[in-house]
Amino acid sequence: MKILKNILSTADNTKIIKYLLKIDKWMVAYDNAPRDKQIVIEYGGVLITRSRHMSWEELNETFKKFQGMSLTSYNTDIESDTDPYLNDWGRKIATIVCKKAGIKKYKINRFYWNFYRPSDATHWHLDKSISGYRSFVYNLHDSDGGTQIGKKIYRDKASEAKLFPSDTSHRGVGPKKFNFRLNLNCILQLL
Repeated sequence: MKILKNILSTADNTKIIKYLLKIDKWMVAYDNAPRDKQIVIEYGGVLITRSRHMSWEELNETFKKFQGMSLTSYNTDIESDTDPYLNDWGRKIATIVCKKAGIKKYKINRFYWNFYRPSDATHWHLDKSISGYRSFVYNLHDSDGGTQIGKKIYRDKASEAKLFPSDTSHRGVGPKKFNFRLNLNCILQLL
């Protein structure tokens, strides 16, 4: 885990937060990666998807513990590029993170924005199951939530990025005292 500081200004982070809190592209988050996603419910811009191969019992088990909300604005695996505003900010953040980390050749694979409430937590997961990728979690604001790797929770500090190999088991942990936690999870393919 490498912590990179002073990525964006507070003013820039505030612009992103205000934008994220008013858009209608959020969906219920879950960490398993079902095949053949199918929209189950679309209500108020919130999409709940499930795999055509996932039974209702499995779906119910998946959502036993709420894992927050997510918004994927860019993903090369599924050729998705849904929000130019967020993706411009994501590219700016990724460029600064890579420069500070000494990563010279890379390709952005995904921008995944997370929203957690108190007590939300994801399941343990890998962002990628193969080597050659790096993930970072960029903190838009201070929070007592964080990213957990092993037994250690790396707390959120505004304008910091937590950089780690994408095949590292980790999970997002919601705040306890703060009302919410917003961040960007980016996956980079090393070239």
